[in-house]
Amino acid sequence: MSTFNTLLLVQSTPVGGQNENQQQTVVQQGETTAQEGHVTEQPVSQTPIQEEIKEDKSWGNYLFIVLIIVVFYMFLIRPQSKRAKEERKFREALKKGDKIVTIAGIHGKVLELDDTTAIIETEGQGKLKIEKSAIAKHQPS
Repeated sequence: MSTFNTLLLVQSTPVGGQNENQQQTVVQQGETTAQEGHVTEQPVSQTPIQEEIKEDKSWGNYLFIVLIIVVFYMFLIRPQSKRAKEERKFREALKKGDKIVTIAGIHGKVLELDDTTAIIETEGQGKLKIEKSAIAKHQPS
């Protein structure tokens, strides 16, 4: 008794050698058993172990996607939002007389503060009106 798996691919071509309308037919893979001269086709069923492996792989894919989302949150989104929160607190805590540096590198002293703008005095007694969001840090003393 010999048992072997077969996969049969049949390609039919029209008469005359023209390959315009080629059709492919795939015969389902099955288990063929040769016994005493006659051949029978029996469908191959999946074992419970193969089904468990397929289920485990699908959970693994979902777990991988969740893991990527967690990594993005921990290393990109969370630190950026913390930094933005700290900058907002710094700008709200500004007061008259503070020495600051803008994001453009201009050093000055705060003369007036509004909701969104600030007037600073530069070293040559010049005054500049800037946005609060342009203030980067305190000037080191």
